[in-house]
Amino acid sequence: MTPGKCHSLTETISVDNNTLTIYLNPTTGTFEFSISNFTGENITVTVLNPLGQGIYNQQFSADQFQNAQTISLGDVANGIYIVQILAEEKLAVKRIVVQR
Repeated sequence: MTPGKCHSLTETISVDNNTLTIYLNPTTGTFEFSISNFTGENITVTVLNPLGQGIYNQQFSADQFQNAQTISLGDVANGIYIVQILAEEKLAVKRIVVQR
């Protein structure tokens, strides 16, 4: 980080008309995500550790996306983790950094 510069803690990507936002990146192990404009039925969230092993997997219904969802990875080591969001056969992939 550059002294005197403001760095965002929010990451946003778009897939078709859906916007995926991940809050608090870098994180200490807990982050929030939201999807706007989602009209499908289910969303599956998977988090992979630096070795590519799944450490979190949860399915959410579209109703749950009226508010942001909080995901806690527990006591994971520092490193770069991959968040995969699968919705309506479309995959969004985002990296998060865990720093304790």
